[in-house]
Amino acid sequence: MKTILLSTAALLGVLSATTAQAQPAAAPDVAGAEASNAVRGVVVTANRAPTASAEVAQAITVLDRAQIEASQAILLPDLLSRTAGVTLSRNGGPGGVTALRIRGAETDQTLVVIDGVRLNDVAQPGAGYNFANLLTGDVARVEVLRGAQSTLWGSQAIGGVVNVVTTVPTKPFQASLDAEGGDLSTAYVRGGVGGAGERLVWRLGAGYYTTDGVSAVAGGAEDDGFQHTSLNGRLGLQVTDALSLDLRGIYSYGRAQVDGFPAPAYSFADTAEYGVTEELAAYAGLNLALLDDRLRNRLAFSHTRTDRQSLNPAQAVTDVTFDALSEVDRWEYQGTFALTDAW
Repeated sequence: MKTILLSTAALLGVLSATTAQAQPAAAPDVAGAEASNAVRGVVVTANRAPTASAEVAQAITVLDRAQIEASQAILLPDLLSRTAGVTLSRNGGPGGVTALRIRGAETDQTLVVIDGVRLNDVAQPGAGYNFANLLTGDVARVEVLRGAQSTLWGSQAIGGVVNVVTTVPTKPFQASLDAEGGDLSTAYVRGGVGGAGERLVWRLGAGYYTTDGVSAVAGGAEDDGFQHTSLNGRLGLQVTDALSLDLRGIYSYGRAQVDGFPAPAYSFADTAEYGVTEELAAYAGLNLALLDDRLRNRLAFSHTRTDRQSLNPAQAVTDVTFDALSEVDRWEYQGTFALTDAW
């Protein structure tokens, strides 16, 4: 599937002096939201451009890294379900198919953006996104915009928008490593390394999560475990004062055990079935500022690939019971023009 979007937006109003100083000379990557990650009280999702939260009329919730860590949530959908207007449904335990709804809209009417890449699975009904493989590991900021946003984000945003931003380094060298464990043989290890200079910003992160889980069948004896591996990276290069380049990539692999309806009773019971989901999201963006920084241009290309399989080792001939592959290539241009200091 190939889609092309051309959009323009006029930057209405004036950002605060703090906000203005925090923006780079080159056109900001409004989809990636580095500016909002660096400046507290600035949001990107509402207007597709960095805007002071006090000037945003829409209902929006912003979760920063401190709040994410305080929640102790490992799965991002569990964290999002605690925000106003958001409901969660999951088929089984961790790793099961997870649907997120904003203000009662269908799950395929919630747009998910992570580091500038729209995440949607065109092999799913309505091209909705399965939140099962989205963990909090290297997430630095989440913006949840509630209510119909079709005008700015398209028909997928009838319910709202979830914008996820991974960690952006702010010092010449930064590194982190976290490990935790608990009941049900649960363990989570994650870490990252990166740095920020005058012209170059880079970061690499990785995480591994595993749990034996519990059986989805009431009184079942076989646990339904979940294993998840994730890798992410970003590179930002300020080529000139007006031109910058952004490269980002996120990869995740999840294996979740599930229960089914085995013969001869064909009733819900413990089985050896499991599902595998492999996801890749890649982004390349070119930002150019013209006319004394009044005209900001962003040209971007993104690629997403989602490969899903359901397998049953007890099945004859082949163990694959379901196989789906979704690939989306997307070109996007966005221009933001400040007519005057006030418009």
